[in-house]
Order: sequence, then structure tokens, then C-alpha cells
Amino acid sequence: TFSEEPEVTEPISREAVELARRLGDLPSLGGALRARWMAVWGPDGLEERAGLAEETLRLARATGDPELELAGRVRRVTSSLQSGDVGGVEADIAACARLADELRMPSHRWTATTMQAMWALLRGALDEAEALAEQARAAQPDGPNASFAYNDQLEMLRWFQGRPHELSQAWREEV
Repeated sequence: TFSEEPEVTEPISREAVELARRLGDLPSLGGALRARWMAVWGPDGLEERAGLAEETLRLARATGDPELELAGRVRRVTSSLQSGDVGGVEADIAACARLADELRMPSHRWTATTMQAMWALLRGALDEAEALAEQARAAQPDGPNASFAYNDQLEMLRWFQGRPHELSQAWREEV
């Protein structure tokens, strides 16, 4: 997925999905679908990503895997957001929060709360977005991407609040 040779990523990720399907290896298929979703990132990949998210959710239901369901819903939120399906975004964010509560793992709570913060920010609910961003940061302060996501949301919040000058300290801490 994160190869420095993007021309290799597409065929290898496609082959991984096909191989896992052919072998009926459901755990490998879940991982391959997740990787393929990232491999086709970009404006031309929206339709395929939406299909991959749906297949991931079908696989999660068939196997009873709540973590795979969470991954599928996160991917479907992104695809729904990119295609303008507001109802789908809201339903899947709510489902992600429910799953994160059931799974009781900091990384899943961080994911769900970060998505809630993003959605609040996009709706213009700035106070709610800030409170949720803080909750997400507290759920997994040292997790991968946690600092980046928090600072990204904070930058947008401060910009919309007319307070971008407050960001200089946060930027210095990241360097």
C-alpha cells in the first residue's frame, strides 16, 4: 500500500485480493481488501473504494468480526463523504462509535471520536468539534497519526474561529 513504487502497488494489491478470494482465506481477504482500498486512493478510485468498503462489511458480517466491521465502516464513511452521501456518513460514524464502545480499545475509540470531531467540524459545530478532538487525543495520545489528526483538526478549528495566531505553539511542538 505504501510502496515508493506506485506502479507496483496497484497490480500487487489486486492480486492479493484475487488470491485471497480464490483460496477462500477470509482473514487474508479482510487484510487484502483494506490494503487495496488504500492502493486505489485518489479521485479515480472512488467507485472501487466504495465497492471495497461494501465487500469488507459483508465479510465482517459473514465472519462476525467487529474490528473488520469498524474498518469497513471507516472506509465507507470516507467514500460516502466523498460522494456526498450525508446520511451514510452520519449512520456509519454512529455505528463506528457503537463498535468502539463495544471493543473497548483505545485505538478504536480514537478512530471513532476523531471521525465524530471531523464531522462536527464539517457541520460547523466548532465547540463540539473541539471537545471531540480533545477526547480523541486523550483516548490515544501517543498513537500513530494521533498528533497529526489532532493538529490538523485544531488548525481548521482555529482558522474558522479567527484565531490562527494561537497555532504557532502547536506547530513548534511538532517540529
